[in-house]
Amino acid sequence: MSGEETKLQYKALRYIESNFPGSVCFKVEKCSKNGVPDIWYAIPGFPATFAEFKKNEKEDLKPHQKAMIKRMNMAGQRAIEIKSWDMWVKEFTYIRSVLNG
Repeated sequence: MSGEETKLQYKALRYIESNFPGSVCFKVEKCSKNGVPDIWYAIPGFPATFAEFKKNEKEDLKPHQKAMIKRMNMAGQRAIEIKSWDMWVKEFTYIRSVLNG
């Protein structure tokens, strides 16, 4: 995992904690081999979500990561891919629109 990817993850965790009171979020440890996404968050009124972070928009998911995200979504567990801070902001713009009706 790159330094940029780690910075983005922790910035995202701080963003959740400061903008969504009552939310729970954490970094999933030792997930690189099994394909489970990096971050899990639960925001009151919104489905719990796993997010896989990449350091930039050019970096693709590994095949086992794509397969895990697909399986999670098929099983009803929301899982997404985040490749930049702009994508993260779009995700939370979407969450706010869902929460605000």
